[in-house]
Amino acid sequence: MTKIQLALDRLTKAQCHELVEQTREWIDMVEIGSGVIKQYGMEFVKEMKESYPGLSVLADMKTCDAGKAEAEQVFEAGADWTTVMSFASNTTIKDVIDVSRHFTKSVYLDMMNCHDSNRIQELYGLGVRYFNIHIPIDQQKESRWSDELFAPYQDLKDIHLVLSGGISKEDISSLSHYQPAIIIVGSAITKSEHPAVAAQEIREEVKRHAK
Repeated sequence: MTKIQLALDRLTKAQCHELVEQTREWIDMVEIGSGVIKQYGMEFVKEMKESYPGLSVLADMKTCDAGKAEAEQVFEAGADWTTVMSFASNTTIKDVIDVSRHFTKSVYLDMMNCHDSNRIQELYGLGVRYFNIHIPIDQQKESRWSDELFAPYQDLKDIHLVLSGGISKEDISSLSHYQPAIIIVGSAITKSEHPAVAAQEIREEVKRHAK
């Protein structure tokens, strides 16, 4: 079944803890957003993993360079997942993948603004199996989900799609068609007046459309 990742961005430590406490029953993964990491550092990644050992913790590093060092840093802090940008060099991407395997952890490629089928094939050849199709905040008003976004991945075997970009409960039905491994939900939960209810409703919608 599709996993639900709660994205924690532009929040204080206290707000992060409060949101996870309220929603932990309905989510599978906690994302420590890049902004939160920049503000609080690796110590907060460690703190969150120690506080919620039953949840997978992703540190959204958005690595662009120094792949080996950044991946080692994040996995030593206790994260289960990290991210690397699709426009990073092949060496950087391969280094992150190699370190993740050494730690028996996981990584996905943030495909923000990368729709080139040749580049996607190249990334697949490097060993990438988790691809994050990501509609960034500044594009969400004019760009939404379409078959065109998914077309370059159709012929790749044994891959897993991670979807992010303003996803709400109303999107689950249409997105389930693409059988995502993970959906990332941020403001639909974190800005809700009742985060626990919002998370539960999204979980129920995912179950309803499970294939």
